[in-house]
Amino acid sequence: MSAAAARPGWVSWMGLAVIAAAAGVLSFASVRDLAAAASYPAGLAFLLPVVIDTTAVVSSRIWLGRRGCPAVGYARALALTAAVVTIGANVVQHALSAYRLVPAWWLIAALAALPPAALVAVAHLVALLTRPPPAVPVESEATGGEPDRHPEHAERVVPAVTTEATSTDLSPGQSVAGLGHLAGVVTSNGTASTTSTTGADQAVTAYPPQRAGPPDGHIAGAVPVPFLGVDRSDEALLVDLWQWGLAEAGVPSRRRVMARYRVGTERAERLRSAAA
Repeated sequence: MSAAAARPGWVSWMGLAVIAAAAGVLSFASVRDLAAAASYPAGLAFLLPVVIDTTAVVSSRIWLGRRGCPAVGYARALALTAAVVTIGANVVQHALSAYRLVPAWWLIAALAALPPAALVAVAHLVALLTRPPPAVPVESEATGGEPDRHPEHAERVVPAVTTEATSTDLSPGQSVAGLGHLAGVVTSNGTASTTSTTGADQAVTAYPPQRAGPPDGHIAGAVPVPFLGVDRSDEALLVDLWQWGLAEAGVPSRRRVMARYRVGTERAERLRSAAA
């Protein structure tokens, strides 16, 4: 069967229009009479079926016309509820009229609560439609999309320094630069004794640290080996980065720094600027 043959013809549309008009008029009259019997003013009783039927139309339009919308589930529940209320009101009105009964107090109270309840329900539906989508957390730009595992160091500022040493051959008495707040002098055995000036006790450590530097046989431009040090503060990473830069005769690229230290773009640039 072709797509054109599957579509409803003018006879189907005409029949739907006739049924909708007739059912709407009959239902409207029944609900209006029920509102009048429930002590609604005679001049305003017609508004009760308008409220119920409009709620059903609006929620049905969103339910059937917006697939994938987060408010579809709520719109479906609201449309079905409005349909049940309309059908129930018709049944109750005809029963009261046929047996000449007076509406019970709870029925009058329920009918009185319908207009404000419909207003709240439709307003909530509109709020769901206009609510902005939830924010999606942005992953770090580090290799593998992993976030920085040490965010406590993200806002730390590393002072800009100038590197004076450009070779791994350090002679006795030569000063070591590019280590932030660390300053040291190379001793006679080829290592540099460095003194930290930021702690309460000025701790003296040996430079270069045995755990921080690249492994033996490091090749410039090769895939960097992940940093395995326990201390991941900016100072520790800067010491390792400075030694790595000496081995490669230049500061490694931002992407390679991100890959070795598992840090984001911001922190990688900050470390490179301090080691440059």
